[in-house]
Amino acid sequence: MGVFAVSGAVSVWHYFVDWAGSPAVALAYNAPLVDLATAANERAALGEGVLLPPATYGNPVVAFLILPTCPRMGGLAPDGPRLPADAALLIPPDYAGENAFVWLTAPVARFSIFLGPETTRWLQEGGGAPVHGRWDSPIARTAPAAGTLDDTRLVGLRALNAVLGDQVRLSSYDLGGSDKQRPRIIPGAAISLTVYWEAPRQPTADYWAFVHVLDPEDRAWSGWNGPPVSVVFPTGAWRPGEHIPVVYRVPVAPDVPPGKYMLEIGLYHPFTGARLDVVAADGAPLGSRALLGPLKVAADDTRPIGPPITPAQANLGWIELIGCDVEPESLAVKPGDKIRVALHWRGLALMDTDYTVFVHLTDAAGQPVAQHDSPPRYGRYPTSIWDADEAVLDVHEFVAPADLAPGAYCLIAGLYDPVTGARLPVLDDAGQPIGDHVLLATITVQP
Repeated sequence: MGVFAVSGAVSVWHYFVDWAGSPAVALAYNAPLVDLATAANERAALGEGVLLPPATYGNPVVAFLILPTCPRMGGLAPDGPRLPADAALLIPPDYAGENAFVWLTAPVARFSIFLGPETTRWLQEGGGAPVHGRWDSPIARTAPAAGTLDDTRLVGLRALNAVLGDQVRLSSYDLGGSDKQRPRIIPGAAISLTVYWEAPRQPTADYWAFVHVLDPEDRAWSGWNGPPVSVVFPTGAWRPGEHIPVVYRVPVAPDVPPGKYMLEIGLYHPFTGARLDVVAADGAPLGSRALLGPLKVAADDTRPIGPPITPAQANLGWIELIGCDVEPESLAVKPGDKIRVALHWRGLALMDTDYTVFVHLTDAAGQPVAQHDSPPRYGRYPTSIWDADEAVLDVHEFVAPADLAPGAYCLIAGLYDPVTGARLPVLDDAGQPIGDHVLLATITVQP
């Protein structure tokens, strides 16, 4: 009996003192997350605001331990109240640099915030005061949240409100960019996509998400598939009414060529591969995906675009023509000769229309006798992805007809909407239309 008593005492000591008090064991059994949830509860009890990164927000250990005063919910409300002065960010050691945080204890309207670029950089570099848990080990860093709300980024969010499978809503997203620059794709790097998921009702399964990079021919260049948030926070665990911001890093192939791209996103059953149907905000069916974008891979000019040989400055509203290079430089051709025109464009503002460029050789009556109509760079660099103040060199070629009579012909250029056929007007200094084309040069056709 004495042996059993001593053995039992030793076992109790090892279990409740040595083993239970071991930092290594505690670390293996999520003690830092427990301490982090405790810190969140303590701050909430004092009436402070608590903000967590989405990955921590969705961790089941944290979600289980956070008190009802920290409801697991965060929706986007750009016009909602600003953060109180005592609101604080809790940044765990595995913080991956996200700029989206979930406000867990908003007193009026729960919503998510974007951190400004300076604040995000500061946090990535280790800014903030340490928060200690048991054994005085650091479990997080804390930083004041007041003043970190980035209104510019909030304004930049694009509303979508697409419903997937009548269970999940993709309310809005952000790809970066600005009012002067389209979101960019860097070949070989990752696209940063922030998505706001909502659960209008309890999802019935643990769906997976997909995000693919598509070119204009609908070919996928790269992509990402996986749980929308994490394996430990599947869609089946989302609560009705819950709003979940997620930042995806979508890899991009290093050989992706310049041009226009879209992202397709959706949900599917991981075991069957069947995608959920997607319905737009107006009820229109979108098939099995939603399209986000556009994005651009910038033109791969290896040298700066020099000044045009022939100045031909003209303002076409959205776009400015700076000039052109014409070959042959003598501006004299014979029937059957090739005429090459390099147009020097500059974008003046972001535009949504993919305009077509026309370069025509016209007779004395203004009728085309030879021409080349094409989107810029033969469709590979459409105007809808041009940045404001971006210079674009665009080459067009055509052949003078074999039966073209000798004489003088006008070489003109301009842009038109391929859907309506309407040309962009050429504007004077007062912004008034003065024509629908630009005279580039006079071409002499020799016998």
